[in-house]
Amino acid sequence: MPAIKGTISGSILCEAINIPCTIASYSLFNNDSGIASVSVGVTSDGTNVYIRHIHLAATGTEGSSSYENTNIVIPANAQILITSNKNVDYYFTIKGITYGSK
Repeated sequence: MPAIKGTISGSILCEAINIPCTIASYSLFNNDSGIASVSVGVTSDGTNVYIRHIHLAATGTEGSSSYENTNIVIPANAQILITSNKNVDYYFTIKGITYGSK
């Protein structure tokens, strides 16, 4: 499965995906001291829809990372939007949508 990964401090708009897909899972890790507030959303046609708001504890403490298996549908040509007030590593696993065959 393809992945979208990197490190963010501020906001990032990931490259548009030209086919419908799902976010199969994601993980976040706070690299800084202090609490990180992270929002994950999808933007399509200029509209942002936030789907997760996560607070991560300071690095080196319990709660400094978050992992979730999901099945969040991303429409064609939409982008994943990630914002954070701290330095956070992110990793999203993307899965194509499989339609039934005849």
